[in-house]
Amino acid sequence: GPSLGGAFTPLLLALMTTVEFAVGVGLNPIRIVLSAELMPTRYRALGMSLSNAVGWGTALLSLFCFPIIIELAGGPAPQFAFFGATTASLTVLLMFQLPETRGIDFD
Repeated sequence: GPSLGGAFTPLLLALMTTVEFAVGVGLNPIRIVLSAELMPTRYRALGMSLSNAVGWGTALLSLFCFPIIIELAGGPAPQFAFFGATTASLTVLLMFQLPETRGIDFD
């Protein structure tokens, strides 16, 4: 089979960098920022730990389920459409429901 190294290495590196950038500027950091800003200092460490654990756990679950859903759905398009619609919906929800925390003391 074809090798993924050699001439494809710059392309693979560019694609991996693009994916990492897209994840970093998407909804992924929201859980970290929200748990840092919305929780009282007393519970912040626990809240951030649980938030990160749940985030990484659901990411892992998504990775394991991806091939199964592709097989059931007949390809990746329905799955990407679902994730895209979910991200768009959450973006709209956050625009209207995210509280302003400037000047609020949570302790």
